[in-house]
Amino acid sequence: MEPLELRFREWSINRGEHIVGILVTAKHRQNAFRACEYRINELKSLVLIWQRRE
Repeated sequence: MEPLELRFREWSINRGEHIVGILVTAKHRQNAFRACEYRINELKSLVLIWQRRE
């Protein structure tokens, strides 16, 4: 797998609303999508904002 860069940030717009932004750079689109999917799944297991809705 080629090197890739992953940046992540979470912030709120209004009270109770959350946004997650992920910026990935990769040589191939498929690897970038996998990196985003991995990071979101990891975040969902750690952060309570998704656990309340599911």
